[in-house]
Amino acid sequence: MKLLYALLILVIVFFAGGIEANKTDKSNKTTEERIRDEIKVWEQNWSGFPINCRRMVDTLSSDGVVEYPVGKNIIGGGHKRIFNRCEAFITENFSQMINYAHEPVYIVGREVAFKRTTVFVTKNNCRLYNTGIVTIKYDKDFKIKQLKDYFDADDLVSKFQACQFPGSELPDINAEEKPTEKPVEEPAETVAQDKKQDKKEKTKDEL
Repeated sequence: MKLLYALLILVIVFFAGGIEANKTDKSNKTTEERIRDEIKVWEQNWSGFPINCRRMVDTLSSDGVVEYPVGKNIIGGGHKRIFNRCEAFITENFSQMINYAHEPVYIVGREVAFKRTTVFVTKNNCRLYNTGIVTIKYDKDFKIKQLKDYFDADDLVSKFQACQFPGSELPDINAEEKPTEKPVEEPAETVAQDKKQDKKEKTKDEL
């Protein structure tokens, strides 16, 4: 029993030490090293099969804003709204997305710029590629406060259209996932009156 207790203590100390070491490791890193780590997080969370919009949104600060593409589509309003936009546009039209960040990476303070390549796979298994320049501004907790993606939107639309059957409608980049409508419940008074009326009619029939 004593041996088991000692073993349990050792396990707890080991894991606690690992967590503390991880915290210390992060705090000892330079801003540039932290940002390079976060770029890897961006690559992982903004890629997926199936696409996981929640993981994408988790990389943003609570007031994070995404411009995709820059100058045409600004997405903000909190995590829930950005998640809904992601579900309605990206998840609705693509089954897989893979993002790659390329060197050189330019870092100034908590801001970074780099070239990226995105591989999209449509619902009908057509693969298309898109390249752009991404700039990211991080907050003090290294969450994305602002992400801007510079790319040729017309080129992406043209490639997407080439993957579709003739006559297919193009997706709405401004679409938002609509909440599921709940059935309308009748007021309790109305239900009670209906039951009373049914009882009266039943009594008349018996007479």
